[in-house]
Amino acid sequence: MNKFVWRISWISVALLSGILIMGGCFHKNMAKCEADNIIKAAVYRGPLGDILIAHESIFQALGKSSGRGFTRIYGYTETRLSAYGLENGQLLARIEFGRETKTPISFLGISGGRLWFYSLDPLLGLHGRNPSTLAVTVTQKQILAAEPALQNNLAKIYPQTYPLLRHTRPSTVFPKASSFVPPIFS
Repeated sequence: MNKFVWRISWISVALLSGILIMGGCFHKNMAKCEADNIIKAAVYRGPLGDILIAHESIFQALGKSSGRGFTRIYGYTETRLSAYGLENGQLLARIEFGRETKTPISFLGISGGRLWFYSLDPLLGLHGRNPSTLAVTVTQKQILAAEPALQNNLAKIYPQTYPLLRHTRPSTVFPKASSFVPPIFS
């Protein structure tokens, strides 16, 4: 009887281990894996040095199905922002934004020594980031406090229109994107 119980518990441990190991084999580590796609990239040149900024996406596969000559891999896309030193290619900073459908964010460009982004996350909205640390340095609240006329005049973007924003050239968002600096920070 003890031998039978011991074999069943050994088999259960082996099966459970196999399920846990195989269940996580599709998930990629966002901090360390290679990007599947670069959504937008730009080079910052300034007092902090020459830095390549890459808004990257990683596809997280959840499963695969086959039938009638077709194979379908399904999952979701997560995005992240990476800063690389151009002198040596070293990763300076990386932040994860999460699932693209839940917290979409668009990289608008570089201006005034900052990276400018627009996020559908109500805590972020329009904001500026430091090119070398990727930390938020200017919040939408600060922008609206300094320019009250913008309070109800910022465009509202909804999740269903986000794919359009993602494929918009910065020059159509800001007519002179390379020289754009919000008036309160110039």
